[in-house]
Amino acid sequence: MTIAAALITQAHNMGATFEVTTSGVDVIRPEEPIPSVLLAELRRHKDEIRAELAKRRYRPDFPHPAQRDD
Repeated sequence: MTIAAALITQAHNMGATFEVTTSGVDVIRPEEPIPSVLLAELRRHKDEIRAELAKRRYRPDFPHPAQRDD
C-alpha cells in the first residue's frame, strides 16, 4: 500500500471524504476536525493523494462489460 493509499484509508476511517479540485484536494470531515498531524501528512502528500484518487476513479475495465462471456 502506498503512503497516499494509507493516508486516504486513515482519513476515510475517521469519516472524511475527498473532493478533487482544480487546485488540489479538499478533505471534508463533517463531525469534528481532522487531527493536525494527519492533516499535515495529507498536505505533504497532496499530489500523490490526488493521483491515487484519480486512479481509483478511473480504473480500466478489461474487457469491456459488454464483451464478457460471464
